[in-house]
Amino acid sequence: MSQAPSAMSQPAITALYCSDVGEVYSNERLRSIYRKKVYPHVGHETAELYEKLLSKTPGRTRRFTVPLERVIEKGDARSRFARFRKSAEMLLADTGKGALGEAGLEAKDIDILVVNYMAGKTLPSLAAITSHVLGLRDDVVALTLGDMGCSAAVAAIDTVCRMMAGERRPQRALVLSLEPVTNLFSTDDDPGTVVGNTLFGEGCAGVVVSTHREPALYRIGPRQRVLVADEAGIGSITLEAGEQAPRISLNRAIPEVAGGAVQANLQRLVPRLLGAKEKLKYLVTKKTPRWQGGIHRWALHPGGVAVLRGLEKSLRLSPADLGPSYRVFHERSNMSSPSVIYALENVERSAPRPGERLLMMSFGSGFQVNSMVLT
Repeated sequence: MSQAPSAMSQPAITALYCSDVGEVYSNERLRSIYRKKVYPHVGHETAELYEKLLSKTPGRTRRFTVPLERVIEKGDARSRFARFRKSAEMLLADTGKGALGEAGLEAKDIDILVVNYMAGKTLPSLAAITSHVLGLRDDVVALTLGDMGCSAAVAAIDTVCRMMAGERRPQRALVLSLEPVTNLFSTDDDPGTVVGNTLFGEGCAGVVVSTHREPALYRIGPRQRVLVADEAGIGSITLEAGEQAPRISLNRAIPEVAGGAVQANLQRLVPRLLGAKEKLKYLVTKKTPRWQGGIHRWALHPGGVAVLRGLEKSLRLSPADLGPSYRVFHERSNMSSPSVIYALENVERSAPRPGERLLMMSFGSGFQVNSMVLT
């Protein structure tokens, strides 16, 4: 005879952890290394572009798990393959153990494991490898999500919430978002290569999501995912074969594509945040009301200064509203998918008051925009 299901709670983030593994490299330090190791192998215009991009903010930093000099010197496929797996395992082990420690859990307490990344491949999957390293149960539901770029972390948390909705008993999930971007490093003259070599850093962040009735950092409220998969959206951010390594190609249409996708996401999300009077007004006028006052904190993907300024303008926010995202970009650069969880951790440091609403949003190739409201 089957037993009645245990009482389940609304999905909640009960712990988060952001890895600090890796050596710190400032833009000024990169300039010094590139002058010796990269400029002799590229054209004059390419070297000038490096100088222009790195000199704007010499104090901006990022972390790499492998010394950058070694990455530059050993760019063959075999070295890249070994380096990616070593870096990934190092970051995932630190983050997985850190998130479990923050939650006060043991490996046996995890029912679902989701790992997302894009910059390389392994077999078995990194979810399987991480399950082995952390010592998770052999009946853990392990899932690897890939090829979503910067949008993947929020998508991974949303996926876990959807999986939990189909369970009859409370569940705990460990979500790990990773990007060892040095695997994409190369020294050709393509402007996209230069942007990648100056914009990105490595990182790994994790959250524990639970439907048990237990203390939580944030309750997960309304969630929204949008995929603008028209020709412009599909072609905005792509992975191409470079001379030495895979290369991320950024289309000039990204600002327009991203702006439209963000608006499409919010047009679906915002009505679910409104009171009855505002909802009625929206249904009659189809005009999205001024809703930003109902969000007290913001954790948006720190894709770069220009990206954040664009969000300020389109969402009618102040630099202070996006302070956590600006700080993460200055301290860690763009880490792709983990970045938004680092921004959430930065918000958490400011000790949000009970009842405050937080909007978490990530966006990236596809073109995807994923958002959720936390309280």
